[in-house]
Amino acid sequence: MNTVKTSARLRIDPPVHATPIVFETCNLTRDIPPRTHAFNSYVPGQGTDDYARGNEMQTDVLKPEPLEPEVLVVTLNARLQPVHRGELFEDPLDEVLRNHGLGEVCGGGTGTTEEGEVAYCDIEVLLSNPTLENIELLIGVLNSMGTPKGSTLRRDRDEEVTRFGNLEGLGLYLNGTDLADEVYEQCEPTFVHNEITRLIEGNGEIYSYWQGPSDTALYLYGPSFEVMKEKISAFLNTYPLCQKCRLEQIA
Repeated sequence: MNTVKTSARLRIDPPVHATPIVFETCNLTRDIPPRTHAFNSYVPGQGTDDYARGNEMQTDVLKPEPLEPEVLVVTLNARLQPVHRGELFEDPLDEVLRNHGLGEVCGGGTGTTEEGEVAYCDIEVLLSNPTLENIELLIGVLNSMGTPKGSTLRRDRDEEVTRFGNLEGLGLYLNGTDLADEVYEQCEPTFVHNEITRLIEGNGEIYSYWQGPSDTALYLYGPSFEVMKEKISAFLNTYPLCQKCRLEQIA
């Protein structure tokens, strides 16, 4: 009688994201331009005859009134489990926003396919003063954190979206049903994860993973899909568990 092999044995020991991003290191607090403004009063002619005669001409640089706080929706074109969304984006972004008095992260969610695979992530940001300058600053912070291309930012009052992101994505899907029994018995997906992490060091990172009904996916993000693909191709062609795997560009 034929038996159907499942992907239950393809388990990856958490945590997937064990090390900081290595291909783009940044100090988020340092990278944010200092928000200092000199609201000074200037008195032309002070100390001159004009001023002495009472011809005082004073120009005040007035601080603009802040806008009403607004919730902006950031949609990450990233396939992240909720725990990895928080670790990689929500928590550090919230810290930066609070430290600089710009706002806070106020929500988040995950969009999935019918099969249960993550398709995208949402992060809701309450921006205290949603000027164009502060919105551009928010996008700059997100890009410095390593955001996949195709990500968007949407304002509640606006139907238009702003697209941003600077990384490409590679999805590696390990076949969990069609290989020989001894392959699943003798090979470990955790080894695949660790070896790929080593091979793409300096060129990308594994952000997250997904265990589906018939395969296990690793989600890699870096500056170049082609470079990451080239770095791991020899390993995929020789390690037994990578037989019949498939690659997909996901960003």
